[in-house]
Amino acid sequence: MNIFLRPLDVALCVLVMFAAAEYLRRVRPIEQPLLSASFYLVAIAAFGGFVMELQGDPVSPFTVALHL
Repeated sequence: MNIFLRPLDVALCVLVMFAAAEYLRRVRPIEQPLLSASFYLVAIAAFGGFVMELQGDPVSPFTVALHL
């Protein structure tokens, strides 16, 4: 099961990072500071999940569902 979940979770983390970066390009931090801060936190968390996946941490089905 872990053989299928790990690549799926890595792909989802990368997609979340790119989506958050795209939203950060469009949001002006001065006009919407809370929205921009939330997208920064989402991008940082997705990058952290990506790094943890590369280090070989175990993947649970709950985290994959959460990333979906």
